[in-house]
Amino acid sequence: MCTSYPKLLVFPKEVTEEMIKESAKFRSGGRLPTICWVHPKNKATLSRCSQPMTGLSGYASQSDQQLVQCLYSMSESSEPVAVQGALKNSTDSLNSEPESNISLYIVDARSKLAAKCNWAKGGGYESSESYPHCAVRFMDIHNIHEMRKSFRAMTRLCQEPSIQDRHTFEQTGWLNHVKKVLQGSKKLAKLVERGKCILVHCSDGWDRTSQLVALTELLLDPYYRSLKGFGVLIQKEWLSFGHKFDERLGHGEPEDYSQEQSPIFIQFMDAVYQLLCQYPNWFEFNEAYLILILDHLYSGRFGTFLMDSEHERENFRDSTVSIWPWLASKDKVRNPEYTQYNAKIEPNCATSHLHIWIGYYERYKEFMKQYHEHQQQSLRRNKLKSKLIMENESLKEMVKKLIDEKQNIAKVRKALKIY
Repeated sequence: MCTSYPKLLVFPKEVTEEMIKESAKFRSGGRLPTICWVHPKNKATLSRCSQPMTGLSGYASQSDQQLVQCLYSMSESSEPVAVQGALKNSTDSLNSEPESNISLYIVDARSKLAAKCNWAKGGGYESSESYPHCAVRFMDIHNIHEMRKSFRAMTRLCQEPSIQDRHTFEQTGWLNHVKKVLQGSKKLAKLVERGKCILVHCSDGWDRTSQLVALTELLLDPYYRSLKGFGVLIQKEWLSFGHKFDERLGHGEPEDYSQEQSPIFIQFMDAVYQLLCQYPNWFEFNEAYLILILDHLYSGRFGTFLMDSEHERENFRDSTVSIWPWLASKDKVRNPEYTQYNAKIEPNCATSHLHIWIGYYERYKEFMKQYHEHQQQSLRRNKLKSKLIMENESLKEMVKKLIDEKQNIAKVRKALKIY
């Protein structure tokens, strides 16, 4: 049905086989809506898919509509209710005002204009008229070609030893692109926390969709901040759901993928690095872990990142090895200051709070030393901040216990009539 999807997919129990088959026909590449994460408390679902094939005629699939409706049937707020901080107007961005009748947000990673341009190719986007109790939002994240252009400008700049100021670096647009992806993920995480179900897609559902879904899960779920969990996250949302590593990395003959190469996964890892900088004690792994993964995208030593889908990698399973056991054996990738903290991460997405990833982009250069030292100072401050937060929580718990003990003593004294 869809060779770029994993073998096993998750749907609510109300979904029928007919819905699945018909929805797959309606979605680009057969990439129908499927659940990839469920909030453990409010049961809000985070799902993903590709764009609907509405075309210029605005065609809609009843089976797809029914399947999407089932996605929010599990949530505690599946009935349309007022939600503080929810959103207004089906074509606004995620910064809109509260709206009272939304059960599921269909988040299109593209701009509305870019989505409309797909009409001529048979694609398009959903409408709130066709999907009751749903609202469509556009994230305005640029396509693979803009990311490639920005990345090349940034990496060329990194080869210039005379460049010292941050402003010149920011002109490449790279940090702004990372910012948009982080902003989008932060907004999605907030909505899921409020009990709102989310369905994410871009055009094909394997680039910007993977970025947004994986980062949202990383913000919400502490398991994915563990050494093992982060590998599971990449395996699930990138490898199993068909991010085209071969095409995006340019594996094979150079002429084959020149227009399809794009640093989408590198950009995701850059966003994760920004989270590491802001929440250094909340991750079991460190910067070296991220860099090793990126290095072995190109090394060919492991079969993990070969080919474009789980289906294609099946042919190489017995002749290649996985990167994850090897990484787990490396002590240098572990964060000695890691403390599991179950709260969700709320990153500061302002460009001024994002760092140039010196350790990766500039690791073979001596320049920008002053900025690197500033980053280290910022990292130390964030570590201290995280430590103080945890100590504060511990003190609150101790005070609560003391209050409880005092109340118990008072009850005993009263029972014994001791005054």
